Amino acid sequence: MMGTLPLNASTAARRLAMHTPTGGNAMFHCPYPYVAPACTTTLASITPNYHLYQGLYIAFGALLTLFLGTKLVSLRHLDSDGASVQRRILALLICAACTTFVKAVDPNGLNGILPTLVHSLVGDSATSFIFSACTLMVMFWRRLIKGHATWLGPITLVFVWATNVVFPILQTTCRGSYGQWLYMTQLGCTALAMFVIGAMSIVYGIQIQIRLEAIQENLEAGRAPLTDNKSPMTGTLCFRSKIQRAVVGIFMLTTSVLVLQIIMAIFFSRKFDMSNDIRTCLTVGCTEFHMSVPLMSLAQILCIGGGAYIFIF
Repeated sequence: MMGTLPLNASTAARRLAMHTPTGGNAMFHCPYPYVAPACTTTLASITPNYHLYQGLYIAFGALLTLFLGTKLVSLRHLDSDGASVQRRILALLICAACTTFVKAVDPNGLNGILPTLVHSLVGDSATSFIFSACTLMVMFWRRLIKGHATWLGPITLVFVWATNVVFPILQTTCRGSYGQWLYMTQLGCTALAMFVIGAMSIVYGIQIQIRLEAIQENLEAGRAPLTDNKSPMTGTLCFRSKIQRAVVGIFMLTTSVLVLQIIMAIFFSRKFDMSNDIRTCLTVGCTEFHMSVPLMSLAQILCIGGGAYIFIF
């Protein structure tokens, strides 16, 4: 028999935990991810591309961590507010990149090494680190415009981290329709937070653009003839370009996560009972299993790389 893993195994494991009665695994012969009937063989042992995914996780994690870490070290002697914010953003992205090393230990939980709760928390924490980096940048823009921070940023951060820590814990302890409701609520809360930070990035980004345009006009009006090729507007134009790129990048990042959350919610609601292939492997048994592309992990890696481009270059 052959199975195909839908979306990713972490989601499948959450579903399995929700379907399993508190007193034991009544619906499946073997607990996830063990293959029936002996319940001693894991899905990883019959998945041809399992070790390939392990290698990819390690490679991407090492590449991103090395690149971000090198940039972080290069900023250690700078004392400006902008450099301080950039260092914190880099630290958050490095933390997100390091989660790929944890995932490499047991991709999608197919080998039974990482408990379902740990695997869920690792994946959700990566999203939270990326989101925190975006929020930190937007709050820095707010301080540049208003001269002080706002309560909305910290509240949003607490909301996201609480959502991505509390909900996975509750999902492993709750069963049936209550567990389904918790997972859908988590997706909705994360999407809402992404919408808020995306909207804030547009609002404050546009305000900074207007402020920089006014500065540029003042420089042009009072500029004297120069004897060299260096213009006093060069720094302003460069900063404007970086702000524009950051606004577009954060908007695309948050929009992508929103779309992915909606896709996962639709997929989850329509195929909550899991595929027949997974059910077969856990109840009857199978001889080969094919792991599909883990969309959320791939999206997180792309977001980390995109964040490096947005906040560094």
